[in-house]
Amino acid sequence: MKDDLSPREQFFSKYRTDEYCYKCLIKEWGNAEINIQDSLENIPPENKVSPQEHERRLSFCKQCKHLVNGMCTLCGFFVVVRAAKADQYCAKKERLW
Repeated sequence: MKDDLSPREQFFSKYRTDEYCYKCLIKEWGNAEINIQDSLENIPPENKVSPQEHERRLSFCKQCKHLVNGMCTLCGFFVVVRAAKADQYCAKKERLW
């Protein structure tokens, strides 16, 4: 394990490999996305970012080493939900969005 990873990141990193994709975004999971989709639909429109901003935010998440099985290992949220909320931000120190 890398010494620069938190214990939580070390735990999740053992499930991520370069050889196999664990379907990093829930829209690729099939039926599992139904409950998450409900969460997205229940965000009031005034609290939601535009679809373009949502995709922009997710583009950063897709590149991030902290994304595992659709969740951010830094904050524990499903990234598609966190990225949709206008008052949320990237959990990384650099705040990529």
